[in-house]
Amino acid sequence: MGCLPSKEGTASVPVSKSSKSVPSLSTAKVSTADDGDESSSNIRFLTYDDIKRATDNFSNVLGEGGFGKVYKGRLRGVNGDDDEDVTFVAIKVLAPHSFQGIEEFLNEISSVESVQHPNIVKLLACCTEKVKALVYEYIPMGDVDALIAKCSEGKAKFSWADRMKVIMGTAEALTYIHRQRFIHRDFKASNVLLTEDFTPKVADFGLAKGIDDWKTHVTTRVKGSMGYIDPTYFESGHLCDKSDVFAFGLYLVEILAGKSVLRQGFAEDIKAWLYEADALSAEDMLDLSILNEANKREAHAIAIIAKQSTARDWADRPTMEEVLEVLKIAIKLPEAPRKDNESQENGSCMTAL
Repeated sequence: MGCLPSKEGTASVPVSKSSKSVPSLSTAKVSTADDGDESSSNIRFLTYDDIKRATDNFSNVLGEGGFGKVYKGRLRGVNGDDDEDVTFVAIKVLAPHSFQGIEEFLNEISSVESVQHPNIVKLLACCTEKVKALVYEYIPMGDVDALIAKCSEGKAKFSWADRMKVIMGTAEALTYIHRQRFIHRDFKASNVLLTEDFTPKVADFGLAKGIDDWKTHVTTRVKGSMGYIDPTYFESGHLCDKSDVFAFGLYLVEILAGKSVLRQGFAEDIKAWLYEADALSAEDMLDLSILNEANKREAHAIAIIAKQSTARDWADRPTMEEVLEVLKIAIKLPEAPRKDNESQENGSCMTAL
């Protein structure tokens, strides 16, 4: 799902005959406590006709999956009450089975709407008439998973500096989510969208669960994406913030290595690297396309964080708050002086910082 207004989308344009048919967010109904859902008081509700017109009769599909389909759409009034402005948006129309009912859907909306952060995709509005739909800001540059795939094919560039920016922004977002007492539950590289300047935006917050339920929550229906699901959560049904930390650890490995955890054969390499004492060093795991520009000390420190974050036991994993603090230190590490005859460091990356 792509979601932040592009330069094309944020530009103000005269309201022509055709653009007047574009629905306006500024005139959409805003829910109030009188509607019976006080927690959703800042959410704007669009009608089914609004959604249909915004997507040009559901004609521009950006992506689809088990959740439903995401369409590229247009709305007026996104950047304020000025209707002399048409902005691109991403509209996720959920499959009927995605939620049990309207109450659960509204609860999910309330969760997403309450989480506002520069590194989290912004929810603009929703629809509950005929279809359940979520309207997000539109981000045109795709996601981290797609970028990694393009880089591996030599079709895109993902510099070391940009990777560090993406890692830091993503860590900021997950830390904020946990501070707001939520768990993402479906964090993965394809749910991190990128703006043109490589600012990351965490998306698909719809599976989020309140942190107050952590100690008592047990489910027989594990939610998330295979390959990223915390094995402890998968086996026991017990949910914890450390499940997000586990997924973030895998995400760090993907960015360092330039490979997806879902790539055939790479999952076993990751498992060996994370859990075997004589595994390859951080430098050996680095994406070859950035080997010469990468700061080896930063890479080594991030590799340590990845290993600690994916520890088998929850108690051995850091919190996202702790991960963020270590990352802030790690990216400031100076490059270690290298001798001409210096060999690559050997052994495990679990050495203390």
